[in-house]
Amino acid sequence: MSIISYCFYLAFHLSDLIKQCITMDKLQPLINESAQLMLIGMGTVFFILIMLIFLISIVSKVVMSLKLEDEPAATRAAFKVNKKSAATDDSELIAVISCAISTYKKQHSLS
Repeated sequence: MSIISYCFYLAFHLSDLIKQCITMDKLQPLINESAQLMLIGMGTVFFILIMLIFLISIVSKVVMSLKLEDEPAATRAAFKVNKKSAATDDSELIAVISCAISTYKKQHSLS
């Protein structure tokens, strides 16, 4: 028996085995089980997302009912003053940065 005829023999018998093993009767339970598993998974995710929406809306209503007060006006005014002074007084920051750059250049010179 030559190699080519042996390959044809194997191909013929393998296709016969595949035809016998895979029939719709054997695949139908697998398809049903996979569809059932898919629906259960999608239903679970949908249920959890709906519960999350309700939970977020309930927490939102609870927080809104507490009517939390804003921080005192004096604290807000002090914060605004500090913010403005920090924005206009950058001379100290510039000095620190230039000192750090010169120190780095001295330590990492190519000499």
